[in-house]
Order: sequence, then C-alpha cells, then structure tokens
Amino acid sequence: MKERGTELNLKQGDELEYEFDKKDWPGMDTPEMLLNIQAKMHSLNPAQKKVAAYVVDNYHKLEGMTSKELANLCGVSEPTVTRFVKEMGYENYRWFQLNVAKVHMSNKKGGYSRVSDDDSVEVVCHKIIEDNLRSVAALAKTLDYGKLEKAKEWVIQSRNILILAQGRSVVTAYSLRIRLFRLGFNCLVYNDPHTMAVATSLAQGNDLVIGISTYGRTKDVVEGLVRARQRGCKTIGVTSYRGVPIEEASELVLHAIDVDSGDFGFEPTGATVAQMVLLDCLYMLVALQTKERSQMAIQETYESLHKLRM
Repeated sequence: MKERGTELNLKQGDELEYEFDKKDWPGMDTPEMLLNIQAKMHSLNPAQKKVAAYVVDNYHKLEGMTSKELANLCGVSEPTVTRFVKEMGYENYRWFQLNVAKVHMSNKKGGYSRVSDDDSVEVVCHKIIEDNLRSVAALAKTLDYGKLEKAKEWVIQSRNILILAQGRSVVTAYSLRIRLFRLGFNCLVYNDPHTMAVATSLAQGNDLVIGISTYGRTKDVVEGLVRARQRGCKTIGVTSYRGVPIEEASELVLHAIDVDSGDFGFEPTGATVAQMVLLDCLYMLVALQTKERSQMAIQETYESLHKLRM
C-alpha cells in the first residue's frame, strides 16, 4: 500500500487516501495485523490515520520502537499513538509491540521447522539456540513490570503457594517451586487433577495459587484457579497467549510470548524458556525484597545439602 504524496504531516481535517499496488497488497504473506489496520482505516481520525499509514509502510521497523519514537516519526502526540493501538484492539502499546514481534516471527521459519535432515549437529544446535533466544528477546520487549511488582508482593505476603500445572508446564512449575522453596516459602506443585481439586478446595484466603498453562486452556488448571479465587485466594495465571480462559480465571496474569512455529510433530521449547525466564525475574524480585530472610534460608539449605554429599 502506498500513500499518495510523500508527507505524513497533514493538517487537521485532511484525509489520507491510498492507492493499492495489486502486486504487493494484500498478498498471501501480508500480516493479519496490517489487514486489520486497513479494515479499520475508515473509522480513524486524521491523526490516527497518520500512525496507521506509517505502521503499514514501515512495520518492519517497528520492533523495539517506543510509543514516543513512533509519535515523533508520525508527527503526532504520544496519546494519539495510545488511542490508535486501543482502536486496533490492543490493551496497550506493550501488547501492540508483542504482536509486532509475532509478525516478525511469522515471516521467518521458526521453531523446529527450520531444522532439516541435512543439517549438521552444529547447525541443528545453532538453530534451536537461536529460536530460544528469540523468544526471550520478545519477552524483554513485552514484559509488564507493574504486574511483576504486584506478583512479587503477593508471593511475599502469602502463607502457602500452590502451583498448578500439567504437561510441559510442570517443568516450569518445579523450577519456580524449588527456587521459592529455598527462599523459605512453603511452596507445592500440583499436576494431578484430583490433587489439584483437593488442594484448591482447601486453600485459604491468605494462600497464593499460581496456574501455569502455555496455551491458557488447560481445563484442570483453569478450574483450580477459579475454585481458589472463589475461596478468597490471590490467583496468578502464567500463559503465552491472550484471550484465553486462564485470564478470566486469574486475578493477575503474567504473559510470556510464544514465537514457536514448529510443524513436524515436536514441541519447541521457546514458550517454556520464556516462561521460566519470566518467573526467574519474579524469583529474583522476591529474593531482593526479602534479602535477609532469603540469604539465611539459602545458607541453611546449602549447609544441609552439603552434608548430604559428604
């Protein structure tokens, strides 16, 4: 899509007009995000249309760009950018950036689909490592620090911490559990539907329940969070997707990002790695906030483990 003329600095009330290059727009590879912007173009005010025009023509430059930088490039105010992303259906600019990252990932083969039978051991390892690093990099651009701060306070204030997970999310759950356990927190993991039901049925108001589900749809985890919330517990959902059941079940949601696109039967670990890094941030925030208690607990557990090795 090309704008008529070369300038974006329109006067208030002016309308942007577009002519389409039918060879290039829309095409099979046109990101859905851009199609959505075009579909809503008629409902935007002139200032928002400036932002829309820049995004469509320069979406490959948007990754990592701040809302202030985007506003300056479009010749509009920062609140205009905020209103634009909300008009497009995104909760905030951070979530808009997350989708920008996904657009970039979707334009590249990612996950295990990039691996071929002809690859050497070195090439296979390089591709897998690169994809996992990409997931963590995407997380860095979309992390909600306010929610992490709130989650940290809830961990510190809790009497017991119950972590619900199934499938490969259990790996993430046990990673968080052992870390918090060594800081002196009473923390348990439940991955069986029956024990989840029992534990969340007995949970009390000063307990914290954390549910981990990559796709946000694990039935037993979601139901456990709902049950715990009904009993007055604080609940945190951890997922890599938006608009999924775990969000409704949780009082607070921590989003990682899934940029995997593997397509030959295996499950790439990018989403799991991103979730573990996300929860590692939470762990470190808790450790720093409870430094004296944490150092004492870690020292005591270290001494006990050292004796076991002797």
